[in-house]
Amino acid sequence: MTLSPPTRPDDAQALDADESKGVTSGNHASGSRGASAGGHRSARRHRIAKRGVRATGRRVSKAVARAVVDSRVTRSSVKMLGRVLPPPRVHLTRYEIVLPRLPRHLDGLRVLHLSDLHLHPGSELALQVPALIADESYDLACYTGDFINIDADIPAVATLLARMPRGAPAYAVLGNHDYVPFGRDRGANDVRRLRGVLTDAGLTVLTKHSLRNNFPPLRLLRRLDATDKTGS
Repeated sequence: MTLSPPTRPDDAQALDADESKGVTSGNHASGSRGASAGGHRSARRHRIAKRGVRATGRRVSKAVARAVVDSRVTRSSVKMLGRVLPPPRVHLTRYEIVLPRLPRHLDGLRVLHLSDLHLHPGSELALQVPALIADESYDLACYTGDFINIDADIPAVATLLARMPRGAPAYAVLGNHDYVPFGRDRGANDVRRLRGVLTDAGLTVLTKHSLRNNFPPLRLLRRLDATDKTGS
């Protein structure tokens, strides 16, 4: 019988280390590449699965929201509240904004700000705006987007703007609902047609291509500055 010499502690540790690393450098490299590739594939699958779950969750949430809004119960509840509550009215809110280092010729500048009209069948509140501001005096009118929900609302924008007071310079930017139909994930509104309606009504539509030196409101403020300096 042949007895093997007892393994020393340091030999046992070296053997354990060799087994954990692989017998040869080739085996070690191959095992690392295989584990790494498998880990990456697993991580990619995990990320794709998470994105899929989030996308599905968003679609389900939108579908549920549309179903609730369009449900017969919701419409009936809204009609019932309309009978009980007093008729809604649009109110004009005035703010006095104090700015440090404001040029003297801009002191007292009056700005009319209209936003999120969302003109659509049933938007009677927005149609109250022209009469509300008919007797108001202002130096500048700013429309900050969301005129419509879908293309079918564009004629209502033309009707509303035709009733708005003329005289003061008016500027407009478009909002997200002006570009993408409300309640839809895909498709686009007829932005060119909407811009045409705004322009025909006397509004200057500002885009990202407006250059600083040619920015229309700045030209207006320069004119006000010149008027203030000449005293006329």
